[in-house]
Amino acid sequence: FGNKYSIELMDDIISSYGVEIDVDNTMIYVYKKMGKKIVKTLDSSVNLTSLHINMSEDNTTTRIKGYGKKREEKDILSDQSITYESKTGEWSYDSSLNADFTKKIGSTFSFSFTGTGFKFKTLVSKLGGKWEFKIDDQTKIITTYQDSEPSEKSFDVIRGLDSKKHKVVATFKGKDSKNPNTKGSKGANPIMYLLRGKMIDIYRSFKSEDEQYVFPPVTYIHPEEKNFLIEGQPSWATTVTDESITTEADMMKVLKEKVNPYPTVTFEVDYEELLNAALKG
Repeated sequence: FGNKYSIELMDDIISSYGVEIDVDNTMIYVYKKMGKKIVKTLDSSVNLTSLHINMSEDNTTTRIKGYGKKREEKDILSDQSITYESKTGEWSYDSSLNADFTKKIGSTFSFSFTGTGFKFKTLVSKLGGKWEFKIDDQTKIITTYQDSEPSEKSFDVIRGLDSKKHKVVATFKGKDSKNPNTKGSKGANPIMYLLRGKMIDIYRSFKSEDEQYVFPPVTYIHPEEKNFLIEGQPSWATTVTDESITTEADMMKVLKEKVNPYPTVTFEVDYEELLNAALKG
């Protein structure tokens, strides 16, 4: 149930399993529903001395908000995509793939971006080799080898940088030693592709606390809320924060169990002899 205080864990058990508890000193009794059902007839003119009906709205709520698991990453993909600024080396163009390609080791392309990292979309193939990315003072290497005909693939090259302007130079470093098609002196020359258009997606810092979660915060509103507004305003239950919940659907199930706009009604019957007899039966 998580790392919480005992009383908080007991509250979680109550809400998760829909049970009621009764505490007597060091003993905790757990019930699906506390109390007894009396099957006797109570008649105020015959055997009912008094009847007290108590109604409480202290714990009524009409809506609730829930936060699930936080992202492990410290940034998020933005809506910004860019292309390269310049390239060097020997390049040709393949119109069927809409991509430039090179077999010249040492060929480069470069670009600048403002953000916390980037994804690189390119073509992987049976003749793929290695790109070395120099980002400021860091180096990242990716391989474009895949046992298939040329097809698009995106690589998370780097993330978690300081949110500022960064300069990148990518260099074709040659063969991938794990590629059997280009291995050895008799192997084919590797081919590297550079897509035309926006093929670099930029990561950015979180703009709000809500973006730090794997799914947006979920708000559940009871379908009968309009009938239980207080001075025209809804009443909120305590916000749920649960790192074990990873989907909106699972969070919604939890929230529905924690909202109840209906007042709590209890009945007290004052007729000791009949009540004792009924309970014994």
